[in-house]
Amino acid sequence: MNYCPGKKYLPDPRPMLLQYWECASCIMQRDMQKSVFAMRPWDNPLMVLACVIGFALQFAVTEVPFLIGAFGTSHLSGQEWLLLNVLAAFPLLAHELVVMLRK
Repeated sequence: MNYCPGKKYLPDPRPMLLQYWECASCIMQRDMQKSVFAMRPWDNPLMVLACVIGFALQFAVTEVPFLIGAFGTSHLSGQEWLLLNVLAAFPLLAHELVVMLRK
């Protein structure tokens, strides 16, 4: 993530990645023998709701001007969001690899 003159400081992606990884971990730990894509997410609607709320709050504190000021965060560019999502996909890729190797 690059420094931009309008930003207060270089954004730290670790809190967002941790939240994404924790949510993905909760979903993947339900069944280590089955691909995430073969699971039915609506079997646990509260976990799905918690993930959606967590993602919405992460998005809000980096995109809503009032919350940016309140939390001292900064706006993320499309490139930064893309990078975060690529990094957040690593636990999913690892889970799928484990499932494939166990077959």
